Amino acid sequence: MDRPRSTQFATFENTIGYTFKDLRRGSEALHAPGSVLASTTDGNRLLALQGDAVLRMLIIDDMLAAGGSRAVIQETISRVVSNNNLDRVGRLKGLSSFISNNRSQRNTIAPTTMSATVEATIGAVWGDSGRQLDPVRQVTQTLGLWPEG
Repeated sequence: MDRPRSTQFATFENTIGYTFKDLRRGSEALHAPGSVLASTTDGNRLLALQGDAVLRMLIIDDMLAAGGSRAVIQETISRVVSNNNLDRVGRLKGLSSFISNNRSQRNTIAPTTMSATVEATIGAVWGDSGRQLDPVRQVTQTLGLWPEG
């Protein structure tokens, strides 16, 4: 049985525009590697790996439907999925306040931690939604990540 939804987690869900069915999956996206709350030493890295692939697939899917060329699609993926862009988007949306960080990092959220958290959030939404692109598309749009605009 899932634990009750905390106010902070509900605020996170509101920030990304998605309500998790499985709170553990959503919560894991917020646990940086080495966090005392992470279920493994990898923290959110596996979800981030999945989220990276899903974000790429979403961009390809949308751009192919719009008639995008291979070169334009690849350039867009490079720009949108870059760690710098993911870090920027996560900070603009205030995701720092939701991350359970590695104690050695204290209150500093490294750019790679932020970018992995954005990717892990996308991976968590993908899994929680039954591997549906529409909820992922809604979250990326709410975050201002994709479509760009």
